[in-house]
This record gives sequence, C-alpha cells and structure tokens, in this order.
Amino acid sequence: MGTLDLKSPEFWDRGAVDKELRRVYDICSGCRRCLPLCPSFKVLFDRLDVDAVDGDVEKLPTRDAKEVVDLCYQCKLCFNHCPYTPPHRWEVDFPRLMLRARAADARANGVTFQDRMLGNTELIGTLGRLAAPLSNWMNELAVHRAFLHAVAGIHRNRALPKFYRQTFSAWFRRRARARIARARRACRQAGCPPQIKSRSFIRARWSTTTPRPDARPCACSSETAWTCRCPLSAAAACPTSTAARWTRPRR
Repeated sequence: MGTLDLKSPEFWDRGAVDKELRRVYDICSGCRRCLPLCPSFKVLFDRLDVDAVDGDVEKLPTRDAKEVVDLCYQCKLCFNHCPYTPPHRWEVDFPRLMLRARAADARANGVTFQDRMLGNTELIGTLGRLAAPLSNWMNELAVHRAFLHAVAGIHRNRALPKFYRQTFSAWFRRRARARIARARRACRQAGCPPQIKSRSFIRARWSTTTPRPDARPCACSSETAWTCRCPLSAAAACPTSTAARWTRPRR
C-alpha cells in the first residue's frame, strides 16, 4: 500500500506515488468489481483497454493516471466493495491513495484556482445566496456559462444548483419555533401544567406511563387529558378512583 505517514518523505515522493498508483490500477484491472461505482473506474478501464495500452499499466500515460485521481470524489464505496483492502496482503486502499496523489501533486504544482474556488463551498454558497435570484438568472445565460467554463472550468452544459436567500439552518430554526408554539397550545388544550413547555415532554410522559392491566377506558371518553377526572370517578366503572388510576395507553 505504501506509506500514509505525512511525515515520511516517501509520502510526498511523486515517483513513489506513481508506482503505487500503477500497482493498484493493475489489481483493479484484474478485478473490475468497482466498475459501476464511479467515473474513476470507468475511465481507468477505458484507458487500459485501448490498443496502445492493452491492459499494461506501465504503458498508461501519466495524464490518464492523473485523470483517474481527479475524478475521485471520495465517496469511499470502492473501499467497502474491494476484497483486497487491509489486512489483505495486497493492501489496496483506493480512497486514501487518491488523497495521497492529490496531496503530492498539490505540494509539487500548487493548488489551481479552480480547486481553490470550488473547494470553498461556504464562500460560493454565501455569495450565491446573497445575490439570489440574480445569481440563478445569470447561471442560465450562455455568455456567463461560457465565462465560467473558461475561468473556473465548470462545463457550460453542467446543471448547476439553485441558490436561495433563506438558509436551511434559518428555515429549521423558524420551523422549530413554530412547532414549539403549537406544542404550547396543545399543552393548554390538554390541561397540562403551565411549566410544560415542549411537546417532547408530552411524548415522553405518554411513552413512560403504562396502563394498569385491569384498567378500562372511562365512560367520559376523555381523549385530551392523561387522567380522567369525570364525575364518575367514584363509581366502579371509572378506573380513576382512589384505588385505580387510568393513564393514557402507550401509542
């Protein structure tokens, strides 16, 4: 597998990285179990199957080996599918090898503008959100898409996500406040004490109360209160007498 120690000189040696890439590519070419998982494997096998290469990883051009690395987006599905991961003697760890190759290339050649920009999703999301809906309108213009294609490397035909002014966290907080307000109204309607503030308390109360085996629903059919307080409490038909108390059944 090679070293994965960042402090080791071998980790950053591009010659050692290329050698390890070709070793793993050769193993993957003989297995091909991960072919449908991601574009990296499809491109790898397509490049290996051309007549000029004919399955020999030593003949694989460097640009094709790098293309496989660039197409990996670290989903790590291949690690779960691969039968040769450590502790197997072949020690194939495809996702970590892709990270190592990218790190070694970045140290040698620097990080491109495209990677710096597209890697900062927080900045892109903030700018797009503040400019919405103008940003969405511009992303539909052919001139603007041609500019992004030339400068940022975003293909002009790539479907881009929409930007929205309201963030998910703001929407979630607003929704949570509305749910708490509804829970308070439900508490007042159910007659629970005013110190009960959350619906979660009601759910916890309902889930922890267990009805008595001999308890029967009260004749008043009280569905809003936990404990029946009807005038029949002194009668034998009502289980809320001093001898027995009926609590709402577990839902």
